[in-house]
Amino acid sequence: MPWAAANCVSTSPIAGGVEITDDEYRAAIEGIANGKVVSIEGGVFALIDPPMPEHEAPQEPEPAPPTLEDYRAAIRAHVDATAQARLYDNAVSCASYLNSTNPVWAAEAQAFVAWRDAVWAYVFAELDKVQSGQREQPTVEQFVAELAAAVPMEWPP
Repeated sequence: MPWAAANCVSTSPIAGGVEITDDEYRAAIEGIANGKVVSIEGGVFALIDPPMPEHEAPQEPEPAPPTLEDYRAAIRAHVDATAQARLYDNAVSCASYLNSTNPVWAAEAQAFVAWRDAVWAYVFAELDKVQSGQREQPTVEQFVAELAAAVPMEWPP
């Protein structure tokens, strides 16, 4: 009786191999000649295609770089979250208190609007650097973290 093991066949017993029929032996010899590989995974004889070398294996496509809209959406969310942390509904709500007769709300709105303007000025300046090749394109998450550190919000006392 012939035998098969990983990547080989024999007419003599093979340590760790499995017995195969004469027909399977002939098919294995022909398959090996045609580029197939002998497998005995799970104790079952099979002829399979050889695995692709890693350098030829299909690669996961690189994720598309963030778009300008991806950055804009994340920055808007950051600006809204900053206003919401002070219990305003969103950035627009906070900014709407700029001319409030309540001096605390007016001061908060003034500080917020100045901060918001500084945020967007920073965003556009840094994204211009990306487009001109002066800096690597950050992920959206990296950019928002960088922005929070570069342009911190300071609410009035």
